[in-house]
Amino acid sequence: MTDIITVALSKLDADPMNVRETYSAEGTEALAANIRVDGYRLLQNLVVRKGDNKGRYFVVAGGRRLAALRLLAEAGEIAKDYPVECKERERETATESASQRMSCARKCTRLTSARHLTH
Repeated sequence: MTDIITVALSKLDADPMNVRETYSAEGTEALAANIRVDGYRLLQNLVVRKGDNKGRYFVVAGGRRLAALRLLAEAGEIAKDYPVECKERERETATESASQRMSCARKCTRLTSARHLTH
C-alpha cells in the first residue's frame, strides 16, 4: 500500500540503495527552475520509505527532485523544513532489493526515453 504523507525537506535523505549516485549540476538547476515556476510544487511526488532513524525517510524515487529542492533551500527560496508531499511505500521483507529494483527500472526508462529523443 502507498500513502501520501507530508515530510519536512530536512527529514529526507537519499536512499543508500539507489543505483544512481550523481546528478548533473545543470540538470538540477533546470529542474529547480521548473519547480520555482510552478510555485515550488512538484509535479510528481517523491517516493519514500522510512529511514533508519525515527522521523527520517529515504527517497526511493525522486533523487533529482530532492536535489533541486535542496538547491532551492540553500538559495533561501524555500525553508529547509519545507513540506514535501511524498508517497510512502511500506517496508517489504526485502526493502533493499525492492529499492534497487525501483531505482534500476526508473534509470532504464530514462535511458530508453533519451535514446528515442535523439534518434
